[in-house]
Amino acid sequence: MNNVIMVALALLTYGNPVLLVWVWVRRLARDATETKWRALLLWAAMSLATAAELVVWMAVWFFNPFSERGALFTPLMRVSVWTAILALATSLLASGRERKWIAASAFIVRLAGSPC
Repeated sequence: MNNVIMVALALLTYGNPVLLVWVWVRRLARDATETKWRALLLWAAMSLATAAELVVWMAVWFFNPFSERGALFTPLMRVSVWTAILALATSLLASGRERKWIAASAFIVRLAGSPC
């Protein structure tokens, strides 16, 4: 059972950048008729979710328990988790078809950063 959970987490973690690219392309290609405030919140949520994902991959790059730069792993994972929480909260206030995908992406980042 643990192997199934690890495989699912790995697929979600490695698939999240693809999901974010798809959401950005979909949003940029679509002409929306939403209120300015909710559209602005969606753009903020997309930016926060993308930033959280970038910070996760920076933390993974810095992970090395036997060097000095390994000390950056835990703070970076905390930053990514808090950025993902902000993205999730912002996506709940936004409008548009992309908001559920942004919320899912923020939740995936939260799952990836759960050990810290």
